[in-house]
Amino acid sequence: LCIVGEPTGLKIATGHKGKTALRATCTGHASHSALAPEGVNALHLAADFMGHLRARQADIAANGAQDPAYSVPYTTLHAGIMRGGVQINIVPDHCTLDFEIRNIAADDPAFHEATRELIDAGVDLSATDTQGRSAVHAALESSAGHKSAVNLYIDGARLMLARSADPALADNQGITPLHLAAA
Repeated sequence: LCIVGEPTGLKIATGHKGKTALRATCTGHASHSALAPEGVNALHLAADFMGHLRARQADIAANGAQDPAYSVPYTTLHAGIMRGGVQINIVPDHCTLDFEIRNIAADDPAFHEATRELIDAGVDLSATDTQGRSAVHAALESSAGHKSAVNLYIDGARLMLARSADPALADNQGITPLHLAAA
């Protein structure tokens, strides 16, 4: 018996969506705000990226796989944290946008397509969360916890590794994606 503290309204649930947390790092060019057109605003770049996330989310909601077991029956993309800028009168040259993909098990093509699109858009595959875990760590850890979606997560990890993710990048506990793949 396993009890997981997920929001189910105190109803028994047989599973939950997968999760991949990612960070987009946007790099611009700083300038004084009076000379803003001479700079490249990293916040604007992140906002453009967020627009792509929102468009992809709308497409998945309208055309993606559905699972009626969930109150939101499709894969979701969610931007959760945006950080950038140091002073109101300086065009920011750096911004990060943390976002996640919460996928249903049946959403294999949408997951791969969304992952590929986000990587192609410049997601930093070496970025880590507060525990030092990269997106590859998360994909491989999810493959162990979601037996019905093992191929989905393994294929996602392969895609990230093929696009320059570091298989030897250790988290805060010294665990690398190579350790997880061998487990």
